[in-house]
Amino acid sequence: MAILLSFVGVREYRLETGTVVVLKTVPVDPRSLLQGDYAILRYEIGKLPPYLGRSDLGDTVYVMLDKRDGGWRAVSYQIWKPETRTDQLFMKGSVGPGDWLDFGIDTYFVPEGTGMEIQTSRNVNVKVAIDHNGKAAIIDVYLDGESFTTGERLDTPAVIVPTPER
Repeated sequence: MAILLSFVGVREYRLETGTVVVLKTVPVDPRSLLQGDYAILRYEIGKLPPYLGRSDLGDTVYVMLDKRDGGWRAVSYQIWKPETRTDQLFMKGSVGPGDWLDFGIDTYFVPEGTGMEIQTSRNVNVKVAIDHNGKAAIIDVYLDGESFTTGERLDTPAVIVPTPER
């Protein structure tokens, strides 16, 4: 019971103390978008840039984020852990199939029969809290600017992906 409660406690701590950002998703093959009662999410910032394309499955990659002009931007990708500073935000991911990063927030549980709403939406954004170790927890999912769960409007711009370096 203590182990189960510790998992919940860590997630709640991350949600309460983490920095909140909004991530833009990219479409996933509709045949695998809904598996059971959850949707698969893939993030724009999760595509490895060409200079990291030869990474092995499971390798850790850190996506550095910087707040500019009212929104967050992915400014670089690196394989070494950034120094822990209060002014530096990053997400920790591991290399998965197809050179996509898995941030541990790639599934979103939905009420039965509602996954098609996510599948057919053209603009899906996910609000997450990111802790000081680069781990994220989903706060809410927004379809075309409206919360999937509460109907509230999204007031924060999504993270912008940089132009890939050559």
